[in-house]
Amino acid sequence: MLKLILPAIHLFGLVGFILYKTRSPFFRFMKDRQREISDGLNRSKTQASAAAERKKEIEAKLATLESEKVLIAKEWEEKRLKQAQVIQESAARVIAQTRREAEQNRVALEASVASEALAGFRRAVLVRAMEKIRGSLSAEVQARLQKQFLNEISGGGAR
Repeated sequence: MLKLILPAIHLFGLVGFILYKTRSPFFRFMKDRQREISDGLNRSKTQASAAAERKKEIEAKLATLESEKVLIAKEWEEKRLKQAQVIQESAARVIAQTRREAEQNRVALEASVASEALAGFRRAVLVRAMEKIRGSLSAEVQARLQKQFLNEISGGGAR
C-alpha cells in the first residue's frame, strides 16, 4: 500500500504544482469565457427583444394591410359603380339625341315627300290643263301663242 500512496502523493503534488502554475491563465480563460458567454446572452436578449418588436411592427402592418385591402376594394367598387352610372347616363343622352334627330329627319322627310308629291301633282295638273287648253284652242290661237312664246324666249319681249 505504501507503494501506492507514494506515487499518489507525487501525482497529487504534480497536479497541484501544475494547477498552481496554470491557475492565473486558467482563471483568466474562465473569466474571459464567462464574459463571452454573458455578452452572447445579452446580445441574444437584445436581438430577441428587437425581433419581438419587429414582429409586432410586421403584425401591425399586416393588420393595416388587410384594412387597406378592404378600403381599396371598396374604392374600386365605388369607382366602378360611378363609371357604370356615367356610362348609363351617357347612353341615355345619346339615345335621346338619336331619337330627336330621327324625329327631325322623319318630319323633314315627310315635308319633303309632301312637297315633292304636291309639286308632282301640280305638274300633272298643269300638263293636263295645257293638254286640254291646246285641244280646245284653234290652230290660229296656238300659232299666235307660240310666236309670243318664242319672242319672249329670244329676248324680244315685244307683244
